[in-house]
Amino acid sequence: MSTDTTTIIGGGPRGWARDLGMGVRFAVGGGREGWIRTLLTAVGVGLGVMLLLGAASIPTMMEGRSQRGEARLPLEGDQPVPRSAATLVEAGRTPTSAAMPYGDGCCGPTATGHPPRPG
Repeated sequence: MSTDTTTIIGGGPRGWARDLGMGVRFAVGGGREGWIRTLLTAVGVGLGVMLLLGAASIPTMMEGRSQRGEARLPLEGDQPVPRSAATLVEAGRTPTSAAMPYGDGCCGPTATGHPPRPG
């Protein structure tokens, strides 16, 4: 038995073109049922691709969400953070109720020349 794929009847680009032509003849020559079958197949393939792309992007979306949440948390440590236009000082962060889980503290810029706050 030979493992050479070129000896298989119908293999290669010629065989693929012949099979594709046969599929087109079935789809077009089958009348209304052939067109409906082709349309339903295309819709099914499109939905499958959409589902797989959505499922593949879920880990990336969850990781981005986690990183954004961690970036909002204040830094706690022994090392002081150098002042810049991108840093804030916060005071009075004590949770007072369930409605205000992060406390009622205020914050302000640590350096001059900072960008204006939105809003």
